[in-house]
Amino acid sequence: GRLGGGKYQYLTCYGWWRPVDPLYFNVSAERTESFGIYDQIVVIGSWNLTPEQALGGRYIYTDDVDFYRLAYSYKPREGWDLFVVYDDSSEVGKRPEFSIKIVKTF
Repeated sequence: GRLGGGKYQYLTCYGWWRPVDPLYFNVSAERTESFGIYDQIVVIGSWNLTPEQALGGRYIYTDDVDFYRLAYSYKPREGWDLFVVYDDSSEVGKRPEFSIKIVKTF
């Protein structure tokens, strides 16, 4: 189609796999053409260690830059979540980041 006076095209494909109940994998790829061509690939994996704890990872490739995220989550009680997250990318000048997040839902 057309968008903003130029050609627009969006293509995507994805797949997921759950080999056993606590493991989950997802892969998706996208290509957008709108005043340039942009590609993105996302790979996600998660492992539910227990009903309260999980490990997860995400890899994103977009515009020649790699992004990585590793996370641990813990649900100590209903309505509370704790996340420990490590983010890294191959982006020039970007340093890895480590964060701890506490979330309370109401």
